[in-house]
Amino acid sequence: MAGSLTAKLDAQGRWPALSTRGEASASGVKAGALQLRSGRAQWQAGTALDAPVEATVELGELAVGPARIQAAVLRAQGSGRAHRVELTARSNARPPAWAEALQPISADKPGAQARVVAQGGFVAGAASAVAGWRGTLLQLDARPGEGEAAG
Repeated sequence: MAGSLTAKLDAQGRWPALSTRGEASASGVKAGALQLRSGRAQWQAGTALDAPVEATVELGELAVGPARIQAAVLRAQGSGRAHRVELTARSNARPPAWAEALQPISADKPGAQARVVAQGGFVAGAASAVAGWRGTLLQLDARPGEGEAAG
């Protein structure tokens, strides 16, 4: 294992009613087949379904074995009960050959980019436990690479 990881965490409350706030960063991480050039995360979240949630995770040059992602950004906002999650990612990998039948792939725009947006919330179960998640997929977009992933 190699690289650096720094984190700052503030937790308040008593289980099961906790709230946390923190930030973390990583660089040059290598652990087995996983490699990460850079990463950064900031969050505020709690265990109560109505606790505010705001989180951002940014990754740069992530590789797990042969799979490589140039950049990815994950954002979540709202509360446990009602939130929006957005993921954008960009990769040097070319889409599968069958995708060319759906959208021709240009040689001057290598790689692929994707965006996923969902909105929903965790569903309360017995004794304050989470019984599941219910939501709607608002956007699913995958296309040949065209520059930076949306952020």
